[in-house]
Amino acid sequence: MGLSGVPFWSNDIGGYRGMPERDLYVRWAQFGLFCSHSRMHGDSPREPWIFGDEALAIVRRYVGLRYQLFPYLYAAAFEAHRTAMPVMRALALMWPDDPHALSCDQQYMLGPSLMVAPVVHPSGRKTVYLPEGIWIDHRTGERIRGPVWLKLQVPLDTLPLYVRAGAVIPMLERGVKITDGKFTRLILDIYPEQASSMVFSDDDGETRVKVTPGRDSVVVSWEAPVDRTYRLQVHVGSSDGQVVLEGETGWSHKGSLLISV
Repeated sequence: MGLSGVPFWSNDIGGYRGMPERDLYVRWAQFGLFCSHSRMHGDSPREPWIFGDEALAIVRRYVGLRYQLFPYLYAAAFEAHRTAMPVMRALALMWPDDPHALSCDQQYMLGPSLMVAPVVHPSGRKTVYLPEGIWIDHRTGERIRGPVWLKLQVPLDTLPLYVRAGAVIPMLERGVKITDGKFTRLILDIYPEQASSMVFSDDDGETRVKVTPGRDSVVVSWEAPVDRTYRLQVHVGSSDGQVVLEGETGWSHKGSLLISV
């Protein structure tokens, strides 16, 4: 759909006809919540609590993550509006010179920074391709160098999700709903890898973020159209795995923050 010029598309979570089994519903919800827009809809009940406590807990966690990612998804929607670059991006579109990417039709980029690889087989088996570069497992923080094929056995509560190194992902605080009105407080979820920059848009205009890693520190600079409170989450690797360093700024539309590693 995205390759055909449709920048926004989605599906009925669980399918429209009939009553899906629990595992199919959960897997479908993990996928459907990482589309440009999401809805649980069909000719039979689609509320997650219909499928039991475990399904409810899993789906609730991914709904919460989608809510947190709303500024990132909104920025991708702005880009789609301006350029027709789809929110869900086929690997062949992102890596047209990589022959392996041409065959990967069951995973996709959601916006510029998140690789989504939904599990579609009832066994939980999944083969994931990560193109050239460094990728971070969103759940574990493991850093993986591509190009590489991963053969996974994925438990029901897990959606394979990878962050492209260098990403700056604008997020909301955890909550039970998406905030009304303007974003007055944002989390910048940062995965430094050499110097990188990110521009994301919302109704207020463009926010520009630049990340400059050093030997023992990371400098994050930003310029925004309005004053906001920013909380920075900087993910750095160590011998013990992934470490998240945090810092917070005040109500400034322009500034920088040094975080020691």
